[in-house]
Amino acid sequence: MPRTSSSPLALTHPERVLSALPIQSAAPILSVPPEILLEICRVSILGNLDIWACSLVCQAWRAVFLPMAWLPMHLSNVEIVDLHHIDYDGWEFGLEYTKRLAVLLAESARLGLDDCAHVRSILINVCDLFDRVGSYHYLPDMEQLLLSVFAAGLPNLHSLDFEYSVLPPTHSDDLSHLSCLYTFFTRLFPYCSSVEELIVSDNSAYAHYTPATTPCSPRYYLNPLIRGLAPTLRMLILSRVRADPGLEDALSACLSLEDVTFEGVRNADVRRCLSVWPRLRCLGLQFAEPAEDALLERVGEMYPGLTELYLHGYKRRPGGGAGIAALMARCRGIRELILTDMEDVDDTALQVIVDKCTELESLHLTRLKRLTGAAVRLESLRWKKLERMRLDGCVAIVSAFVGIVVTGCPNLEVLYLPEHLGQNDDLSETLERMNYERVKRSSLPYCWTKESRAEKEQKQEQSRSKSGVIKCTPDTD
Repeated sequence: MPRTSSSPLALTHPERVLSALPIQSAAPILSVPPEILLEICRVSILGNLDIWACSLVCQAWRAVFLPMAWLPMHLSNVEIVDLHHIDYDGWEFGLEYTKRLAVLLAESARLGLDDCAHVRSILINVCDLFDRVGSYHYLPDMEQLLLSVFAAGLPNLHSLDFEYSVLPPTHSDDLSHLSCLYTFFTRLFPYCSSVEELIVSDNSAYAHYTPATTPCSPRYYLNPLIRGLAPTLRMLILSRVRADPGLEDALSACLSLEDVTFEGVRNADVRRCLSVWPRLRCLGLQFAEPAEDALLERVGEMYPGLTELYLHGYKRRPGGGAGIAALMARCRGIRELILTDMEDVDDTALQVIVDKCTELESLHLTRLKRLTGAAVRLESLRWKKLERMRLDGCVAIVSAFVGIVVTGCPNLEVLYLPEHLGQNDDLSETLERMNYERVKRSSLPYCWTKESRAEKEQKQEQSRSKSGVIKCTPDTD
């Protein structure tokens, strides 16, 4: 059997190749054909850390296994290191996974390889530092193990993702050991000088027990974490995080923030967390209750230089209509605007966006049920830079508005229509005449993309060539 990558038998039926080899003539490890090694990777016999370990065996194996080691396999990959496996496979598996990861990082560094440079993001569930199968006491050994991963030296570590949930009370109702998190975060800082992105998620809402009266949530100890990372932070995502005392002070120290997102938060928490971030350009707000107009107006006052804005409303009750109009009147440099489930957003707010937001490049209006666009006029439309627009779920939007947009926006390339307009034959004919072509997608079936005149002529030329029609042009002597 030839040992080449072109051997079809080796690629499709490796078991035949192995069975054909005599047992008494066991070959050295270097003589295993590369196609057999590749097949082992493809059929997922090995986990991701196993593949990485194989890449450290020798140069020949490294050439085969290393390209496979960085692919997203199973629950985690090496580029995004997931140190939270306990809920999926049990505590022992999570512990062994972290141990192996630390060993592989250390071995790679000892061999002078650059594998550590591939690690860009690390996910940790803070509650894994506690004995969740016993009395919920802090585990110093687990802390040391997690720190050993960072201590391997991760020069390109860009993002940290922390998850946590409220801890149930112990038998003695003594949760003072939670203060050990402060020590953990303090020891973590020296290894995070390159971190620019922090994601914090509070999963306490999914807990099946009632919190104790004592501070039983790790969120009380996240303030020093944010403050410690403040000098380098550029992006911050807070998901369902409560604004406890001290959090606003920690956020005010993050003067380099450019991108901030609050997910599943209350108006009061957002109000307390908003700070003077002179470099802020992107803001996302996903509300867990109706958005207050006063809060949206304050956002416009504090951050008039925003270029990206994402607002996700609260489906159960409307809110935020007048506040959106006031906000957009101030943020005139917006290039990307996403409004979702803001049921109070009507044509008044849309007219402000039309009049003031002249730099728009991407506009997503999703499930805005009161929006019609009937009052918009072509002469008032100033979206000369608009390239993408989504209107899916806007059940009241009129076809005339779409016609005005495609006429007045020469750079519009992608258009998503709601169902009632996607089935409008007259509008479809208009879009086709303006060089738009429908792209069928399962999730968004009414998507249209613009076809340039040159592309259209090229397709026509190809069609004529296939049909045998020869285009005749007069001589120009």
